[in-house]
Amino acid sequence: MNNIVSIYYCDSHKLYLELYGHSLPVLTFAYTSDDTIVISAGADKSIKLWATDFGNCKKTLKAHKAEVI
Repeated sequence: MNNIVSIYYCDSHKLYLELYGHSLPVLTFAYTSDDTIVISAGADKSIKLWATDFGNCKKTLKAHKAEVI
């Protein structure tokens, strides 16, 4: 468990993107149905929406009082 989300290619298992931005461990993540956004959530009480083309953080939601699982 760390604060980086690593995304790999399915076929070659090579690293595609690393998403830096969480200050505490990432506990869960999901993709949108069109695979253009990754949603990550973690112990830092935030949810982040990332673009999968370049890995930039599109939005950070910080409205939780406890870790997001």
